[in-house]
Amino acid sequence: MHSILNSAFYVYVLGGIDMTIPELEQYLSSIFPHVEKPVFLPLGGAADESLLTNLSNSSPFYFDRAFGTDYRTIENFLCNEYSDHSNFLIHIHSRYNSSSGHSHDYFEMIYVRAGSATYHVGEDIIDMEAGDFLLIAPGVYHSLDAHGAKDVVISFVFCRGYFDPPALNLISKNQLFYEFISERVSERVSERISDPVPDEPSCNLYIRAGENSEVLNTADKLLCEYLDPDSCSEGMLKCLFPSMLNQLFRIWKKSDGTIDFRKEIEDSDVQQILRYIETNYAAASLKEAAVRFGYHPDHLSRLLKRRLGHTFSEIKHQICVDKAKFLLLGSDLTIQQVAEHVGFSNMSFFYEIFDRYCGTTPARYREDFGQVKLKL
Repeated sequence: MHSILNSAFYVYVLGGIDMTIPELEQYLSSIFPHVEKPVFLPLGGAADESLLTNLSNSSPFYFDRAFGTDYRTIENFLCNEYSDHSNFLIHIHSRYNSSSGHSHDYFEMIYVRAGSATYHVGEDIIDMEAGDFLLIAPGVYHSLDAHGAKDVVISFVFCRGYFDPPALNLISKNQLFYEFISERVSERVSERISDPVPDEPSCNLYIRAGENSEVLNTADKLLCEYLDPDSCSEGMLKCLFPSMLNQLFRIWKKSDGTIDFRKEIEDSDVQQILRYIETNYAAASLKEAAVRFGYHPDHLSRLLKRRLGHTFSEIKHQICVDKAKFLLLGSDLTIQQVAEHVGFSNMSFFYEIFDRYCGTTPARYREDFGQVKLKL
């Protein structure tokens, strides 16, 4: 195990590198069984060694070092305890103890992996269940109620400089998190941190992922890479965390989250929309494409017409006809089966569209070009 485990209050040893999900489950269920507050206690050996000790055996000096006022700035905290992690850390909350009201100059994303937790953020009381995520902005006054033996609460902590331009680019189409983070990267929060206001309006994002396996698996991968790292883990963390934010944005959109429609279309979006139609030609729809890429449906069709010379429907019909031509020549499917395979339930409409793009009927096309193929 890497020294990060030694300096993070844990007494648990894995069987080897590459932590598995069962090992993660065992690890999370075993930490902090009796301790009411995590502490750093030097052992007198290597500088980065520490020991998880029982509350009754520890000097108050060490409790002051653990997430106290000295660490209201993440730079201070990381430099002292997590110098090998670049402005990003994962903290597993100790059980049975509450966190008094405080604020800090870094972002904190809370994830309830099991059980429940109650957070007070500004004037809001947020009762979180397993699968819930809560992102708190720098300088926002918040506290945590005590939780029990079966509750597993994780904090993903990152400073305002963590999302530099390359990292922000990974979430640039993510309207929810991109705007929330980028707007606060340059904010001055030092005064609010030194003198927090309990009734200040809260500033947070709360998303209920429920049992969405994709985002929960990504969160577990983050934990495994962080807790049991190798030479690739830092790069994996920089990819996985933005990926988790993008997955949460998708969940938020599907739960009727309101987005601002985009006014102009980028070349990258044009290519991705064409790929979406190519992959989902039978079921692709203008409405679905608009939701996926953040455009109003009518405006998206106009943008595509202006950029490519064809509307969404025209592009889709051309692709469907191309697929139908391939099936007519390369399979024994009936014409009705071909039509249904490429998304046409109305045969009259299929014949109309096929004739528009090919100038003939499906049967004649199969007969004419099938004969040519046989002669070759």
